[in-house]
Amino acid sequence: MLGLKDLFPSQGPKQNPHAAPYFEAPPQKIIAVEHPYIIKDVDKAVKTFGTNPNLQRLFEDDTGRVSLPLWLRPQVPTTKPIMSHNAASNNVVLKITVPKRTGRKRKRGSDEPFSGDFAWSDAASSEPVCSFARLDDPTSTLRKLQDNIGKYQAEAVGYVKDTHRYRGLADFQFSGKDYPYLTKVADHLLPMKVSKLKELRIDPSLHTGKGQEIIPPPYFTDRTIPFNYLYEQNPYVREQGKDEHGNPIVINVQSRLALTFGHYINHDQYPIPVGPTKNVMNSRQVPPDLLERMRAAMNERPIWTRRALITRVAPYYSDNSLKIAVQLVGYQFKGGPWRDAVIKYGVDPRTSPEYRIYQTLAFKLEQLPINSIVKNGVVRSMGKEETRRSYFWDGQSYCTNGKFWQICDITDPELVKMIEAAPLRTECDINSEGWWYTGTWSKVKAFMKAKMIAIKAGRLGSEDDEPKKKDCLYDSIMLEKLSQYPDINPPNSRTPVNVNVLALLYGMEDVAGLEGIRYRYRRRQDFKDQLAAMGFRRRSRKNAVGEQRPEDHGLGVGPGSESDDGSEGGEERKDKTQFPDDAWAHILDSDLSGGEGGDADESIMPEDDEGQEDDDMEAGEGEDEDPEARARQ
Repeated sequence: MLGLKDLFPSQGPKQNPHAAPYFEAPPQKIIAVEHPYIIKDVDKAVKTFGTNPNLQRLFEDDTGRVSLPLWLRPQVPTTKPIMSHNAASNNVVLKITVPKRTGRKRKRGSDEPFSGDFAWSDAASSEPVCSFARLDDPTSTLRKLQDNIGKYQAEAVGYVKDTHRYRGLADFQFSGKDYPYLTKVADHLLPMKVSKLKELRIDPSLHTGKGQEIIPPPYFTDRTIPFNYLYEQNPYVREQGKDEHGNPIVINVQSRLALTFGHYINHDQYPIPVGPTKNVMNSRQVPPDLLERMRAAMNERPIWTRRALITRVAPYYSDNSLKIAVQLVGYQFKGGPWRDAVIKYGVDPRTSPEYRIYQTLAFKLEQLPINSIVKNGVVRSMGKEETRRSYFWDGQSYCTNGKFWQICDITDPELVKMIEAAPLRTECDINSEGWWYTGTWSKVKAFMKAKMIAIKAGRLGSEDDEPKKKDCLYDSIMLEKLSQYPDINPPNSRTPVNVNVLALLYGMEDVAGLEGIRYRYRRRQDFKDQLAAMGFRRRSRKNAVGEQRPEDHGLGVGPGSESDDGSEGGEERKDKTQFPDDAWAHILDSDLSGGEGGDADESIMPEDDEGQEDDDMEAGEGEDEDPEARARQ
């Protein structure tokens, strides 16, 4: 690469009248030191290089490997210095001379002309511009040059080829001012006088008590090069407008709040939102035709499940666009009868029973492959028409691209009849059942859950089967059992009417996934007859507390049944009122994806003859008899 001497011949460059002039700098050798402190006193700055710094050796060195030590606290003798790094540079030292002050005045911060009489002087300024007391501040120097156009002089003093910079890591420092021994040694050695050195006396005795002074090592760490952390501005932080005070509003575009446009409220919160929290900034986030499709769907039906609404307008849009568009057209409840349903802004389903058909039911099911459907125990991919109607439930098949169904999307004939014939509440139960009573809601959930288990196992029978198979599930048998449950809780009942799903699955105890059931809290007396506690057999006339219990005909009415109550689930309570861990638990809320629980006990079967239990009691075989032995009878 050509240098300046190659670009310009020895006779000198040709001067261009329209270009800046050329100047020659003297060959004086200058070395720059970039001190880490702000220098206001040169004498104090020189003391940081040591007691007798040898600065001349910096000029004599031609290898560029000489370092200049710097003590950040020179008054503390136990501190260690940081070493400089000799970096090659190509700078010029300028000597600038400006006229001295004339006494003229003008408004501070303005460019107005000075006022008052004055006379220019050729003498140097009484306040020289130099590296002393911060007089070489670039802002101050530039201002002086602007105020004295054509009156200042600039002269090149020399080149700066070497610059000593302090970029290394400082070692851990140790202060000995609180240690008597180190203080005494420093007072006698640092003055470098023989008389003081002779006065130093060291105690030769051995000290083993606490608080002994330990001489620090020469170095605590050998790391002198700082780590490259690659600090940079967060690329996902953007400025979005200004607040009322004019300060910029900075948001994280990847955070949850940055993509939050809707409302996700509690089921008991009032009033309901009437619009989204904010609108989209541009059409790149949500295409206009997607919003039109969403709004048309909400006008057609005010409440949708999320998967039903997306199926209605998809699959021509990205997931990010759908995620934002859903929030722009409706809000959602965190719980309650309309849990996680997308509700049109301004519509409150808790105010009128006409919104009961939009209540949601949630089930824990074994996850199927994506875009798959199960029917008669066979899992296969869905076709185009099946995908379009995947959010409906016909009682013959289902898919798990969502765990929520709505009442209006149920097409099973028997279940539809049950729902239409059920009585309604006069006031909405915002916590769980909505506009239906507890018994009705429990029967609907138990009916659907039992059929889903049978569909997955391939054990759903047809009403045309003659004779009916013992190991299959039939609608007529389930409806007969469910008819024994009242829709409305009896006035004198101490517990709500809840249906145990296990009571509907007689003959299907061998189905995989019914093991490993989560335990439920029950009173100890409920387990004195394990079969009756699980709903396989009616209780005896005499119970542990002497109270008359309702006749459930083997259908498991009582605590631990299918319910939307928020208290269900959780860990088993370990106290004296809890049955041992090896007890059977019921099917409620089973996550059928497990299938690795305890082995199913095939000997636990329902009693065919209910009168047999009474005969056993009369024969003196009480509740302490082994329930498994009785089941084998």
